[in-house]
Amino acid sequence: MPDIQNEAVQEPKGRIMLVDDEKNHRKLLRATLGSKYDYIEVSSGLEAIETFKTEKFDLILMDYNMPGLTGTEAISHIKKLDRGIETPIIMVSAQSNLQNIIQGIDYGAIDYIVKPFNPDELRAKINAIYKFSKQQQELATKQAEIERLKLLQQTVITLSHYVNNAFSAISLSIQIIDPNDPNNVKELIKLVESQTNKVLAVIKSIKEMALNAEIKLIEYPGAEYEMLDINESIINRLDEN
Repeated sequence: MPDIQNEAVQEPKGRIMLVDDEKNHRKLLRATLGSKYDYIEVSSGLEAIETFKTEKFDLILMDYNMPGLTGTEAISHIKKLDRGIETPIIMVSAQSNLQNIIQGIDYGAIDYIVKPFNPDELRAKINAIYKFSKQQQELATKQAEIERLKLLQQTVITLSHYVNNAFSAISLSIQIIDPNDPNNVKELIKLVESQTNKVLAVIKSIKEMALNAEIKLIEYPGAEYEMLDINESIINRLDEN
């Protein structure tokens, strides 16, 4: 049997889209960057846009000089698509096209590489940008989780408030009940019944949420990420009692 404990946990490879109409150029880039990444090769800016719509990439290497759409035009289109803003794009161009590279950065490229490139410099730049991008994604995920936890905490506080108020009212009713006053007894019984129903509504709401996954994500003003919203459905039920 294989020794599972000694098997190293292999991290998933990053995915890079190589956009260049020259097959030999794409082959050179793959050979230089090595097996650390998985690659998808496309030969035009239009093909890059269509591929990006259906595939997710950690990084894109975009050549400037291609038939049809230029690299900067392709970048402009990609940055308008879902995930486009968060996906780093590096322009690749001949030294004579530095002005076009600058234009590419204006359109959303994070950096540029001038051909012919130094292999060590290329690897260092790609690895650094890839690592930074992954760290940013992890940070964004952690921040979103923190915001969700904060909202859950607020929900627990809200539920505790309703339950505590209900039990306080019940406790007070028991203390001031006058068995010799039938009207007083009737009123207090109604009050106790109402507060008991409120506690039952809290329990019912939590149970329904657990069974029916009655949890949704909504966008809050000023928040960068969607957060869990479970307050509204519960409070609506409580206010009905």
